[in-house]
Amino acid sequence: MLFYNNLYASYNIILKELKNFDPRYTSIFLVATCQLIHLLLLFRIIQNSTGIIIFPYRFSSKYNILLIAVPLIIILYVYYSNNRIEQILKQFEKKPKKEKLVWQIVSITLLLIPLILFLSLHR
Repeated sequence: MLFYNNLYASYNIILKELKNFDPRYTSIFLVATCQLIHLLLLFRIIQNSTGIIIFPYRFSSKYNILLIAVPLIIILYVYYSNNRIEQILKQFEKKPKKEKLVWQIVSITLLLIPLILFLSLHR
């Protein structure tokens, strides 16, 4: 979870600078979205490279993704308690400015690039 904790901290800092969002809950949602996109991209790559059909049927509705997303968001909400958020942000603040900037760039690209790849691999 250390990787996603750094993503959470960088999303939190970016959202605090924007000042129009609640950084705690929006960062949790962005981490959950990032995890879902990575999982779906992994499934799509396995399916395209090996021919193994992970989901043998097509979802009848686009809302079926909520069966995975809602429990994930609840788990992350419980995981990112106020005490844990303070610890994560303190550890992130100890990092050098260049490393923080790298994590902020990585956090944005890890949300956008897998989404673009997933959509380009979609049949």
